[in-house]
Amino acid sequence: MRVVALSAIGRNHKVNGIQILTQIRHVSNPDYDPLYNNTIEICGETMKAGESVVETAIRGCWEEAGCPSSSVIKIIGANGKMLSTRPEKDKILAFEPYYFVQQLRGPQPWIGPCFVVVVRDDFEPSLTQDKEKEVSGHRWRDPEELLEELQSKPEKFMGLHYPFLLKVCEDITTGKIFI
Repeated sequence: MRVVALSAIGRNHKVNGIQILTQIRHVSNPDYDPLYNNTIEICGETMKAGESVVETAIRGCWEEAGCPSSSVIKIIGANGKMLSTRPEKDKILAFEPYYFVQQLRGPQPWIGPCFVVVVRDDFEPSLTQDKEKEVSGHRWRDPEELLEELQSKPEKFMGLHYPFLLKVCEDITTGKIFI
């Protein structure tokens, strides 16, 4: 299993209201992922050894959208605490994620928690040249319009990201969460 942290970046823009950032996935190795090349996705990164899933989510926002931690206002689904049964020997992160997804069939055995990363209204994505090979086409989207597209054309979206993005848009449009 590959543990990934997914991050839906959202903002409450002064002019355009609540928006969700999407991007286009580029798969350089078709053997790794033969299904989801050129699909719409959000930020998602594989966890590195010694890294918490929250740290992975933040790193994913930085690497795939150029989002510095100084632009992050809050992370929905990252509330929790650090615990230990043996202070010198263990450290446990306990939290309730916003959502959780698992790829049961498909290109990779991905599994992981999902977070909504709320950023300042003036944040705009930017990429380093090496990341442009993996993602492009960053676009701020209206949650209602995005929800309609998710429901009518699910094949346009990266499979693992789809259920989470669908939930975020449903929760925003029904007022369950506010960005």
